[in-house]
Amino acid sequence: MINDNKDYKGEYISAMDGLAQSMTDQSFLSIQTKALNYKDKKYFVILVEKWEGRQEHSYSSYSTLKETVGYIFTEAEYKKIQNIVKPVSLKTNMVVRLESADLTDAKLISEIQQKIKDPYKSSDQFYFHVIKSTEGKIRFFLPEKFGYTDKHEFADSYFEIT
Repeated sequence: MINDNKDYKGEYISAMDGLAQSMTDQSFLSIQTKALNYKDKKYFVILVEKWEGRQEHSYSSYSTLKETVGYIFTEAEYKKIQNIVKPVSLKTNMVVRLESADLTDAKLISEIQQKIKDPYKSSDQFYFHVIKSTEGKIRFFLPEKFGYTDKHEFADSYFEIT
């Protein structure tokens, strides 16, 4: 978990059976990449499975569930990470969200196709930040909605893979 609030690693851990650690924006259970073709164009989807919480009404109890978020990138945008020599930020405004319990390949493909062909796409931009370390490892920060900058300071926080 990437979170400066140390209470989530101590005081609150028993209050939510540890789920609070997994529900921060930069935590996930699994991550994978899928490719698909739609109308003769190739797209890449970064699928992030994570814990999510919901409260139906202000007086109802808080429930948790696993959610899969798919960030859809065009082929041109995704190719930016093939030969990383400097920090890159992949950008998309196409995002799908599904409860993991309801997730099937057919449903995922259908949702992705609907999002791609939607003429009224959101103006929200999500950035997936990636950099290659001097040791050759890949560092990344999960996609997040554009705020004040489309850059990420990797000295502060990141995930790392070989």
